[in-house]
Amino acid sequence: DFSFGDIDSQLEILLVVADQMGCADTIQKLINIGDAFAYWIPNAFTPNEDGLNETFKPIFSRNNVPESYHLQIYNRWGDLVFETLDHDEGWTGHVGAKEDAQGVYIYNLLFNDNTGKQYKKKGHLTLIR
Repeated sequence: DFSFGDIDSQLEILLVVADQMGCADTIQKLINIGDAFAYWIPNAFTPNEDGLNETFKPIFSRNNVPESYHLQIYNRWGDLVFETLDHDEGWTGHVGAKEDAQGVYIYNLLFNDNTGKQYKKKGHLTLIR
């Protein structure tokens, strides 16, 4: 369970391993991440008005907002269905006038961190109703 709202300067990591014979071991460490630029891109969302996962948008660590940002979402035929330059704006799952869209979509994300480093991310996301 990882919450970006809790990122300050340390992150607790838990590793559990087991071999083929069933022998297991666990190690837990605090890792100093300082001002690391952290982000997470979900692979699914459920805009069903329950207050959870209502929009698709990448999540950035509390103290690290991207300097520039461009998100595009395409359907499986390559049609652009959503685009934004605002990292706070998420896709609600609407495709034109169609409010019951669902299925797999492709995203292209281009952003710069606060040091100017550029990130290009591509992937898929599932819209579940």
